[in-house]
Amino acid sequence: MSKGESSTLIYFLDDSKIVAEFYGNYLKHKYRGKVLIKTFTSLKEMLIAIDTRSPHIIFTDYHLDGEDKSEGKGDRLLKLTKGIPIVFISSDLDMNLAVRLLKNGATDYVVKDDEFLENLERVFLEIVEAQKIHVELSCLQEGLNRKVKHLALAGMFSVLVGVLVWWF
Repeated sequence: MSKGESSTLIYFLDDSKIVAEFYGNYLKHKYRGKVLIKTFTSLKEMLIAIDTRSPHIIFTDYHLDGEDKSEGKGDRLLKLTKGIPIVFISSDLDMNLAVRLLKNGATDYVVKDDEFLENLERVFLEIVEAQKIHVELSCLQEGLNRKVKHLALAGMFSVLVGVLVWWF
């Protein structure tokens, strides 16, 4: 992340406020002034905040207390936050779970292990880089569309001139 960029808004969702703040403070201190962190202890609380200001990234504990068990854990969050990168955090090294979440739209699945903070940071940086590339591609696409329209108009003008020359 270079100077002059706007801050990345990150939501951390964990039923333990202390844990959510610990994760958030890790990135906040590492990228001072480049990230804004908001922590939540319930899905409902976070969804209300999303209605006001959508984050760039959501990191969430997979095992949230009070989550509806009838719907696959995490699936409700993925449905309600389409378009926002969601990273699930869990102490479970469950490949089937990770694959299911990724198939259903999760951006990543990070296991709480000895390398957790490094992996959290790596995933954060990958998402930020992917978002930058997406913005750059959108800008290039817009520029390309303008040039195509310009060339189409120039081509139509050339045809019109040719017809006029032939006519007269």
